[in-house]
Amino acid sequence: MTTQGMDTAVAALRQAGLMPTRERLLVAGLVFSGPLITLNPGELRERALDQGLYLSEGEVGSALAELSQAGVLPKMLSGSGSSPTNLRRIAAALQAMGNHHRLLVLVELAQGERSVGELRRAVGLRPSALSQHLAKLRIGGLVRTRRDATRIYYSLYSPEVLTVLRGFGCLTTKSD
Repeated sequence: MTTQGMDTAVAALRQAGLMPTRERLLVAGLVFSGPLITLNPGELRERALDQGLYLSEGEVGSALAELSQAGVLPKMLSGSGSSPTNLRRIAAALQAMGNHHRLLVLVELAQGERSVGELRRAVGLRPSALSQHLAKLRIGGLVRTRRDATRIYYSLYSPEVLTVLRGFGCLTTKSD
């Protein structure tokens, strides 16, 4: 969850006149910190768990419904068609892919989850450079993280990334 996402969440809750409860703050913070894709309680709960936060699917669902009813959440469409919202989401994802190092990372992640060290060896980048590329991929909604003790693991956020990589000719059908 980003500081800017939390600031936006707090401002949106205040503007809607909602008390900033733990659930509302966490759910709104997760929404405003991540990619603006179609969100449901399961996806938001997964985002929370990825960041070490525990919320039940019921808590997420209740908070999401309250925030939606109060008009706090950004207008998000189903993710299909050529709506301005969907086109912005697609442009952000393509922009995140728009570097050969980031494409190498995505191709490596198409093989499965990898630790930061495994990715560094596979793509041959210095840790600081890899960290910057991974941050852009996270912000673009293309990868997700999982922490296991002191190691951080990355994986593709959705199967649609594989479809795009195949469309660009980056993958063969065997690599899925």
